[in-house]
Amino acid sequence: MHVYLSIYLLLAFTAFAARSYRRSWHLALVAGAMLALFIGGRYYVGCDFHAYLERFEWAYPKGLSWFRAFERPEGGFHLVNMLSRDAGFGFNGVLMTCAIVYAAALVIFSRLAPYPLALLAIAFPILVVQLGMSGMRQAMATAFLMMACVAFVRRSPWLTAMWVGIGFLFHQSAIAFLPMAMVARRQVSTKYLILGTVLLAPVAGLLLGDRMDVYAARYVEQIYGENDAGGAWIRYAAALFPFILFYWKRRIVEVAYPALYPLLWLFMLVAFALVVVGIVSTVALHRLTFYVLPVSLLALLCVVECAFTQKSRRIAWLLPFSLYGLYIVSWFTLSRHSASCYVPYHSWLL
Repeated sequence: MHVYLSIYLLLAFTAFAARSYRRSWHLALVAGAMLALFIGGRYYVGCDFHAYLERFEWAYPKGLSWFRAFERPEGGFHLVNMLSRDAGFGFNGVLMTCAIVYAAALVIFSRLAPYPLALLAIAFPILVVQLGMSGMRQAMATAFLMMACVAFVRRSPWLTAMWVGIGFLFHQSAIAFLPMAMVARRQVSTKYLILGTVLLAPVAGLLLGDRMDVYAARYVEQIYGENDAGGAWIRYAAALFPFILFYWKRRIVEVAYPALYPLLWLFMLVAFALVVVGIVSTVALHRLTFYVLPVSLLALLCVVECAFTQKSRRIAWLLPFSLYGLYIVSWFTLSRHSASCYVPYHSWLL
């Protein structure tokens, strides 16, 4: 726990002290490089480490070509494994490649925030530790979804769709966000969102193919046994709270951040709708919450920056760091997964 808490405190105190965008951005670049090494250099750390290692050792026989690997569902991840194997980097190469892509996307996305390093700091407990250091496929999908969000803010529907499509190659659930491409050049409204969902749902269903049956069996019918993610509702609450604040102060945020407002509004609608998903399956809620968390963190920082007076703003800036500091301490103290999967931290780089 002490390694993770020390990194979080270092990021948080530095971000809190860096009160200029330029300085915060430069520090975010340095922090991003450090996080890439921290994520990619782990050795038997993370709850999915052993499963991904076994997949690397057994799922790619010598006769398997890159093309055949790419043809498989979520072929992007298979291709990364094949490239690392054939280049002689082994499984460590897979870890580092995914870590570099994920950290780079997180840093690029952080440029949307009032202070980029602040977003990296509060992203550390959930997006770095719980996602980036465990679920590599969904971490990669989340990375490309963050790139889609950047394209969305720049009002580029084709780039938005492209990044979502690349994310689909790593975790097929990312295709659920394809409708956001339909509203990339419009004011986000429920009408356009429903229209985009209706028009693109058949495309998403076609791309998912047989995977739709797998998801229905696993998350709805639960034919493989009961699926339950104990911390899903806690993570969902952590993701939903900033959107509640955003809705409360939405007029002020819209004036202060007109380019970001459509993205924040869109993901607020998605976050509110996820409660229905949670009623059906907490595992599905657990997975989808990771996708909305980057924008949730962005919403929190925007509200804190613009919705308070100049005198109280510095005190208000304690809220994000305190909230996620409490989260990481509580998780390492109370969760059995944290103790069994993340402690102690080992690195193959050392």
